[in-house]
Amino acid sequence: MVHLILDFKDIPKESINNNVSYYYKKSIIPINSNYHLHLYPYYTNSPYKYRDFFDKDDFNKLLNLNREKKPISHKKYNMGTYYIPELNKGSISNYEIVPVITNKYNIIKNKYKIKNIVTISRDSITNSIYNFFKIKYGNIYEKNNPIFYNFIASSIEKNKYYNIIKWKPLQEYIIDNYDYYEIDISDFINNDTINLMLICEIQ
Repeated sequence: MVHLILDFKDIPKESINNNVSYYYKKSIIPINSNYHLHLYPYYTNSPYKYRDFFDKDDFNKLLNLNREKKPISHKKYNMGTYYIPELNKGSISNYEIVPVITNKYNIIKNKYKIKNIVTISRDSITNSIYNFFKIKYGNIYEKNNPIFYNFIASSIEKNKYYNIIKWKPLQEYIIDNYDYYEIDISDFINNDTINLMLICEIQ
């Protein structure tokens, strides 16, 4: 029996010019990914139009660092739709998700079954005995509806330093996908979480 373990180390954490990792911020483990994603602040008075990562044309603009200039106005009330060169960049109105091509990482070429999840935290136990994670399949820029995978806390171990919770799947979950997908573990994560281990069995 061969096991596969995914944990915090599989979430990209690198920042670029203090622009944090999108995956780290959202507690997402990317699988079979050729991209790192970073969050860049977008300001109300930015001189270029906002680029939506989940729009294919805008995704290509982000990937190729292309920008479309806003028309210029000298009237303050036009800020947002127009660029006002006399004013500063204004407040942060949104964040752009900027992709950077990299060598493929978190490569999984096998079908696997999810055996359980183990969370390790400092203080808090859990607000609910039920939890879930989500998997989004499809192209990286597609805003597809995720599939929910439900778990129940099957054991809780407390010691002097940590609380360890083992989560059991409510049914058998087998992942059989060799393309890009995202595992969203954010529902298991809080400020006290030290690590999470997704323990799987290769089929």
